[in-house]
Amino acid sequence: MPLKILICDTNEDLVELLKDDKVFGEIKFCKELVDLDNKNLDKYDICLMNPNLHKKDLEQIISTFNKKKIPILMILENPKDIEYVIEGLSLGAFDYFHKAPISILDESQIEANMQNIIEKISFAIDSKDKIRTTAQELSTDLNYDFTSSSKKLVIIGSSTGGPQSLERVVPLLPKEIPSSIIIVQHMPEEFTGKLASRLDKISNIKVKEAEEGEELKKGVCYIAKGNHHLELIKKNNNIHLTLNKKEKLHGTRPSVDITMQSATKYFGKNILGIIMTGMGSDGTIGAKKIKEKGGTVIAQSERTSIIYGMPKSVILKGYYDEIVDLDKIPVAILQILEV
Repeated sequence: MPLKILICDTNEDLVELLKDDKVFGEIKFCKELVDLDNKNLDKYDICLMNPNLHKKDLEQIISTFNKKKIPILMILENPKDIEYVIEGLSLGAFDYFHKAPISILDESQIEANMQNIIEKISFAIDSKDKIRTTAQELSTDLNYDFTSSSKKLVIIGSSTGGPQSLERVVPLLPKEIPSSIIIVQHMPEEFTGKLASRLDKISNIKVKEAEEGEELKKGVCYIAKGNHHLELIKKNNNIHLTLNKKEKLHGTRPSVDITMQSATKYFGKNILGIIMTGMGSDGTIGAKKIKEKGGTVIAQSERTSIIYGMPKSVILKGYYDEIVDLDKIPVAILQILEV
């Protein structure tokens, strides 16, 4: 059945791009979502939204659409709007895509751009049942005695759905956590610093974007820099972070696998690996390596993953110890660290 799509943008370029595709039965264009009658929203399958038009109403709009199980794809038109895209993703928007002016694209670029958008629309609609319809209170009453902790490093891998899912995990980790934390989130270079800043503001622990050569410290959460692989090296008996632009793995850089494999050289069994929501299979090789060294791996459950690709791959291969719902991952981390 042809899809009904709602586009809220600064101009009608996307309407022109998509109008002739048979995937779409109806395309509605508007510049102000807040003026639309909520009753009429139910007929749409998906919304493409430029967050720059709704900076003040972003949370309200995303909440309204999520309650109606209508996924939102954010439109990134201006690099200055990255902050709003990150906010939208964290609030529950499904994903985002770059929009370049059609006037500067050749025919092949226009076709590639259209196919990318259609693919993301397809993934979003297939995952609409995973949309969180209500804001849930975070329980921060998580107290543990870490005196006997054996895990020295936690590595979290995520992709699509990661920003909003990470906000269900990182803010619950206590300041006195005895491990270092590395998050490998598939994101462009312009985004990861903004993601780190947002998480840092709402978390007990320090969250920052990883920098070349810095020493790995306990109680700090490092976000892998976009378009760079993050590996670990040893200098003067201390572990440091190093960034590189080696070949992409699974079509992505940073790669969860590369970080996890690098970490096992120095931390062996003292690693907790966590594979969260995301497309593809990145993290499977790394999870295998962690298991071979005697470390622990948990995978996010299917019912709480926006996209089940990465956790599913790890689970099908058997490279895991536990399957955990998203909201129980913080408790699982603390229980495992206490071992």
